[in-house]
Amino acid sequence: MINIVSSKNAPMYIMAIIVLGAFLIYTLIDPIALGLGIPCPFHAVTGLHCPGCGSQRAIHCAVRGDLSGVSANNVLLWPAVAIVIYHNGVQLYNRNASTPITNYLYKKRTAIIIVTIVILFWILRNIPSAPFNWLAPVAV
Repeated sequence: MINIVSSKNAPMYIMAIIVLGAFLIYTLIDPIALGLGIPCPFHAVTGLHCPGCGSQRAIHCAVRGDLSGVSANNVLLWPAVAIVIYHNGVQLYNRNASTPITNYLYKKRTAIIIVTIVILFWILRNIPSAPFNWLAPVAV
């Protein structure tokens, strides 16, 4: 039996269980339609969309295979998924490779680029005219 408590991979196992549980929940039920979604406090106070607005609906669409629904609710989910895959791929490669490769996500310039993109997305999705309003999540 694997003792994950003392294992150095415990965080990975715990995260896998959480992701699998969320995947099952979002596949089997629509938490937003049932009122189980977590409302955005920024949107509730200001009426504006934060960079994460629509992410719960986008994740629900993604696990159900509705790729256009992902983009309609929060197009920023696509690069976020790519970053997570890249990061975990580099980690996995470096764990097994004799010569590790650099994870560019740990570079200062990368962090500045990501924050700049998120801030621009935040501003642009709140401009109420085309084409910028296409970045806003679909109305529920």
